[in-house]
Amino acid sequence: MHSPLAAGALAALLVLGSLFESATAVAFLADGNYFQAGNISPTFRWQASGLLSEGRCPRKVVGLRWGTCYTSQLGATGNLQSTTQAQYLASKASGSFAAKAAGLVALAATQDGDAAQDRNAAESRALLDDEDLDAYFEAFPEQLPYRFPDYATYQGGSGPSFKAKRQVQGCGTPPSSTSALPSSTTTSAPSTTTTAEVSPRQRNELFTWPGAVAGQTWRYTWKTYQATTSTNYNFHHAWQILRRDGCGGAVITLDYLNGQVVIVDAVRDCKPCVTFKKGIDAWFNKEVKHDMLITYGLNGSINYKAYTSDSVRIPAIYYRATGDMGSSASLKIGNYRRFVDGQLASSNYIGDFVQTRIS
Repeated sequence: MHSPLAAGALAALLVLGSLFESATAVAFLADGNYFQAGNISPTFRWQASGLLSEGRCPRKVVGLRWGTCYTSQLGATGNLQSTTQAQYLASKASGSFAAKAAGLVALAATQDGDAAQDRNAAESRALLDDEDLDAYFEAFPEQLPYRFPDYATYQGGSGPSFKAKRQVQGCGTPPSSTSALPSSTTTSAPSTTTTAEVSPRQRNELFTWPGAVAGQTWRYTWKTYQATTSTNYNFHHAWQILRRDGCGGAVITLDYLNGQVVIVDAVRDCKPCVTFKKGIDAWFNKEVKHDMLITYGLNGSINYKAYTSDSVRIPAIYYRATGDMGSSASLKIGNYRRFVDGQLASSNYIGDFVQTRIS
């Protein structure tokens, strides 16, 4: 027989165990106070303007038995990518804390300045800013030969379609000299682009790192569970292939647009290229398994399939294409959307990500 004392001790241990589990099951990567970036592994990184945590999926999300789960949360308001650490500290500064906050901002600026010539500092800048291509190639100079494709090979209307990023007006024109490029690089580089005014946006993404160069073939598999959120005519990427050659920007994305799940391809200029026929309500609140095989470069290809829990044999959405897939490119998974008034918060769960280089 179990004594009342033993039963009470067991109950206490169970309570303590439950508390310990809840305290250790989740590790917060980003707190949502300002835009942050960090490392999960040498080949997997994150950016977040909202809350981002690593650990077990919440128990209320039924049926997700993933080995690893990342919980991404963007608020209905706030969580803007444009909010910096300096701005956040300044907003918290008041009275006797003002001097301390100002000192922290000054210290951060000094540290950044001292480390400006360091390759690690360049990588940190590139992690925080997808638009800072100079920082990326300063961090990974071995990829410089892949930065500017051979325009001369692709003349006469059959060349690569370098779509301008939302943040950039045009890709510029090739300069008369290529002296700034390595001797192994014979192609011309576009001139400096002009930064356009950026619309407010929110971003929580996990991504492969460093970018894969032209000629490499990778297979990516992962799982997601997107809770119901609002959609509109503005972009809301659930994943994207982000290139860093040419003038950079997204090559292909999966978006939630105006009540639909769609594939958008900026290079092949189709919006949408493919639409999930069952509609977005059959995608939200479902476990979705993703499988992507991609070869990067101007002569690349992509084969992408997604399966929902309601469609485990026939792909819920399927997309194939050949041609320009970008170089120094990353697969980015999560939520990246333009901020608009009246939108709903967005919670997305990402798990069991595997990346394998095929060739």
